[in-house]
Amino acid sequence: MISEIFNRLEQIMELLLKIMLYLQQQPLPTNEEWLDSAELKQRLKISDKTVYRMRKNGSVSAKRLSGKWYYKLPVFKDFE
Repeated sequence: MISEIFNRLEQIMELLLKIMLYLQQQPLPTNEEWLDSAELKQRLKISDKTVYRMRKNGSVSAKRLSGKWYYKLPVFKDFE
């Protein structure tokens, strides 16, 4: 019984790994421009802390891909 549970858990983990690898290979949308954290900080002249705060309070549209944050550019067109 326990070995069946561990076998099933192993199958689930393998499936999750395949899903994660697939999602990491998906490109960002091409019809929108996205900035990574460094580009965002440079354009807006803000700190890491400010980027984090903006992301947490929802004032920026952000996505995380392979451990890196990306921010949707149209939100910032007023600042340029």
